[in-house]
Formats: sequence, structure tokens, C-alpha cells
Amino acid sequence: MKRLLVVIIFLILVSGGLAGCASAESEVSPLTTTPTSAPETAPDVVPASAPETAPDVVAEKVNDIETIMGRAERLGIKVQSIVHAGSSIDVTCQAEDYVTFRKYLTALEESGRFATSIPPPEGYPYTTGGSITLEPKYQYIDMPAVYEEVNLALAPLAVPDALNMIVSIAKESGIDVDPSSSKFRIPAPSQPRTQKMGEGTYWILSFDRINAQGDYDDVMAFIADLDSGKTLETMVLKRVEVSQVEVDSKIETRAIVDVDIYTIES
Repeated sequence: MKRLLVVIIFLILVSGGLAGCASAESEVSPLTTTPTSAPETAPDVVPASAPETAPDVVAEKVNDIETIMGRAERLGIKVQSIVHAGSSIDVTCQAEDYVTFRKYLTALEESGRFATSIPPPEGYPYTTGGSITLEPKYQYIDMPAVYEEVNLALAPLAVPDALNMIVSIAKESGIDVDPSSSKFRIPAPSQPRTQKMGEGTYWILSFDRINAQGDYDDVMAFIADLDSGKTLETMVLKRVEVSQVEVDSKIETRAIVDVDIYTIES
């Protein structure tokens, strides 16, 4: 008897579902059998409006790095390197003991700047250091708002002018740009390239592995200018690697950065 009731209920549900599907199909069939003809002229695609937080979001990479370094300093954590590539951050660090290391992970999570943190896979929770992967809360690379700002500020820019501008930013930030000091180096840029995004085509100058070294505040000021577009709005900081080096018994900060400059052919 119970089995019979189950079969009856099942048949009722199936028949009802089929009826619902048939009804839904009859409602959408005019659209599927008679496609709407395309307009004669396709409308221009306008970039999505910037969200309310866009002006602040564009310059958040520096705050990510300062948060990582600040929490480390408070707990006595030695940070060997930070690699910030926009969508992820890899932090290599070392603590005196596993308790301090766990406190550091907790401090990063409680900062509110990172969506998730992934500790070293082996030996945790008793490890004292290693590589931590963080997901930054502010994902601004490739945002339509960034491209919209770039679009409004596009202008011709030759490679020599771009080089001079980057050197000027470093000098004004306090970095010694004298070639004999070996504190600042810009490798030759790659050939200009074009890139299509949305309905626009951009002309891009790429400068990879720019080296800047000096006091922490000076290096961070250099990164902040590149990241925020303070000097040049069409400059986008793609990747930054920060580490500490010892020079003449003094700790200095070294940054290796990749930068794209959006322009038009001159």
C-alpha cells in the first residue's frame, strides 16, 4: 500500500512538472522561433559607470602592503618579500614561534583588507613561517571604471617622455636616481602594443621590472604615485614586489614594479 501511494505521488509530481514545462515553453516559443532583428546601427557601448568607491579603490595596493608590513612590525615578524599581482598577494615571512605566526595570520584576517588567507600547507598550525597567499578585498585591476578614467585622459606619449616621467616620480619620492648609486633602474621597455578592451583599442607602453631601492617611506611614495595615477592618470601598476635588503648595516626597501602606460600613437 505504501509503495502504491509513493508511485501515485510521484506520477502526480511528474505530470505537474511536465505541464509546467509545457506552459513555460509555450510562453517563450514566440521569442525562440522569431528572433528579434538587430538594429541597423549598433549603439555605442559606454563603459560601466564607476562605483561610488572607485576613486579610493584605484589606489588600494599601497594600503595592502602597508597593512601587511605594519602588522608584521607589531608582532616582530620578519617579512622577506611581498608580491602583489592585483588578484593575489604572496607574503614570505618568518616568526620566532608558531604562536606568533598564527597571531599574524589572525591580524591580517581581522584587518578587513583581505577576503581570504591561505597559510603554508605543510606543518600548519605548528609552522613558524613560510609563504602566505592573500586575496585582496579590493579587486580593481581590469575594472571598467579604471578604463573609463584612462579613456578620458588618453594622449600621445613617446617612450623617452615616459622614461623621463618615471625617473622624475622616483626622484621626487626621495629615491637616488643617480646611475652610480644602483638604487634605481629601468630596463628597456617592450615594443608598444595594442590591446582591445570593450569597444576601445588602446596603445600600451609596458615597463617591466623597474627597480627602486631606498628608505621604506620613499619607496612606498614612489609606488603610491604609480598606483594612484597622481602624476599620470593613464598609468596602471600591474605588479609590485617588495623586499628588504641590508646595505652597510642598514635595512632598505627594494621594490620591483611592472607598469603599463595607456596612450595613443603620437
